[in-house]
Amino acid sequence: MILHHLHHPSLYGQCAALLSEHDTLLLLDEAVDTAFISTLDQLPCAVRILKSATNRSEAETFGVQCITVDEWVDLVIAHRHSMTWG
Repeated sequence: MILHHLHHPSLYGQCAALLSEHDTLLLLDEAVDTAFISTLDQLPCAVRILKSATNRSEAETFGVQCITVDEWVDLVIAHRHSMTWG
């Protein structure tokens, strides 16, 4: 179980190669882009965005759940490891 913090879409290919069904992908900074988010399909894991980082309705249109900072902390606790792609 890895929590992947993706900060830039240019690193998505490297990140995606390591994603498993037990991981979570958290989009941050430049990765919170509607055009980029719309390309994310058929991922083996959950995808999340911080509520403060984007327009909630746009993100949820693409099936990406927006989370609070408290929920982010819960993800950090729940995942044994984390990787930063940024």
